[in-house]
Amino acid sequence: MLHLSKVFKNILKIELKYSFNSKLAFAGYAIGILLNLIVYYFTSKAVVFNQSSTEKMFQYGYFEYILIGEIVLLLTQSSLTQGQDLIIRLKNNGILEQLHYSNLNIVRGLILYYFALVIINSIHVLIALALSMIFFQVSLTAIVFLKFILLIACSSLFFSGIYFLNVFITLIFKRRNNSLSHFVNLLGFFSGAYFPLEVIGSDTAVRMLQASPLTALVNWTRGVIYENLWATINLYTLLCWFVIPLALAFLIYCIRLKGKQGYYYVNQ
Repeated sequence: MLHLSKVFKNILKIELKYSFNSKLAFAGYAIGILLNLIVYYFTSKAVVFNQSSTEKMFQYGYFEYILIGEIVLLLTQSSLTQGQDLIIRLKNNGILEQLHYSNLNIVRGLILYYFALVIINSIHVLIALALSMIFFQVSLTAIVFLKFILLIACSSLFFSGIYFLNVFITLIFKRRNNSLSHFVNLLGFFSGAYFPLEVIGSDTAVRMLQASPLTALVNWTRGVIYENLWATINLYTLLCWFVIPLALAFLIYCIRLKGKQGYYYVNQ
């Protein structure tokens, strides 16, 4: 356990340095988030201008509505899109091969890297929340903060299966899957993060989109922040998106990857 803790600390330092390789890069990232928030803020002012019915639709204001959706999308990046880039980067640095031959093994190493990505994305969320509190008067009580911690833990668990399926598929095909990234972006746009799905106008389309893990997590996050902790959770959907991808990832690893070092040389 002490060995794993030391390895994880080293991995986290490397990933933090990669994400924020200088003070200028960190400041640039924070400015980028602030600019996004400014766009959301003034868009929210335009949406609710002289439209009390629209304000009621979003219950707590459109800025808060879209902020929560954006936070959920930030939290899920480690499993949905960053896994592919992680595999390519680890290969190019020779770390995949080292993991394969080390006592740590590839699976444990990828678990530790996943936790590191979750922590980094959590830092991104905290930056967004801090900027919202400073510049846009968003209130954040201690209870709400604790709820966000719970959400980070739960989202990391529910989306870990997708992460492993993603990285193992990348290992097999030996390249990035850009179509997957585009598909994830499309799911994010139609997850209810930026507008209520009801405005689509098709009950069938809404029901299909509600089966998305992103939609389920967005709805539950809003429920956790403003309502009862478990009232809005679509546990069946989240569990399905945890169990099925994890089972597929396990089968792929056992059948195609276990003990086969050739897959750890991934071409750009």
